[in-house]
Amino acid sequence: MSKNNYKNNRKRKSTFISGIVSLLLIIICSCFFGSFFSSAHAEHSPEAPQRIKYYKSIEIKKGDSLWKIAEENIPDEYDSIVEYLDEIISINNLDSVSADLIREGDYLTIVYFE
Repeated sequence: MSKNNYKNNRKRKSTFISGIVSLLLIIICSCFFGSFFSSAHAEHSPEAPQRIKYYKSIEIKKGDSLWKIAEENIPDEYDSIVEYLDEIISINNLDSVSADLIREGDYLTIVYFE
C-alpha cells in the first residue's frame, strides 16, 4: 500500500469517526435538553383534573335577573361574570332586548362543570 493510499484511508476513517462522534453528541444533547425542558414545564404546570361541561335548566324566580343568575352560578372556568353571562345569552338565543324580559316561571339553560 502506498503512502498516499494509507494517508487517504486514515483521513477517511478519521472523518467517519468524527462524524459518528458528532452525531452521537447531537443525539445525547437532544435527549438531555428535551427531557430537561419537558420536565421543567411539567413542574410548573400542575395538571388540574379535567372537568366536563354540562347544561341544566333552571326556573326563573321572582326578582331574578340574568346578572343575578350569572353571579350565583358562575363556574371557576370563566374569567368574568360578563363572559359567563354572554354564554347564557348565547345558549338561550337571547338578544339585548329579550335578555331584559326574562319572567318569573320561565326556564333558562345555564352551564355548569363537574
